[in-house]
Amino acid sequence: MECGECTECCELFEVKSLKATQGNIIETIVIDSPAGEMCGYCEKNVGCKVHEERPKICREFLCAYAQQENASLFMRPDRCGIIFEKIDEEMFIGTVRAEVTISEHGMNQIKVFNQQGYDVVLRKHDTLQPMLYPRDGVEKFNLLKKFLKLVKTNNG
Repeated sequence: MECGECTECCELFEVKSLKATQGNIIETIVIDSPAGEMCGYCEKNVGCKVHEERPKICREFLCAYAQQENASLFMRPDRCGIIFEKIDEEMFIGTVRAEVTISEHGMNQIKVFNQQGYDVVLRKHDTLQPMLYPRDGVEKFNLLKKFLKLVKTNNG
């Protein structure tokens, strides 16, 4: 699927691209955009102004919506209020805005992921306070432990 007018990842996620080092250019565009602020190279509801030269971190990111061939437009992150990412064969993590209410379509997608055998953890972009939606047979406490271990590993 194409991103269309969705620019949620450009605002909700921290984006730091690598800078040139010792004369070798790693990225032609350097971005240092904190989570919760629109990237300076992105125009809200339009898209990336430097799409062809965007950094590797941006080129390689695909939310769950963009990875599906026949996803409903209602599941696009700017429509459902959630940016879903498949973390592994058991878990999706969804990032949501602090001020956004998750749509009925977003909640239905969580149920579908659970029925497909996935745990779902939602977090607001500005806090680690997770909302846990375990699949059948998984205790919330065990899902929380897995999520916190993942966050600790990714944050060094």
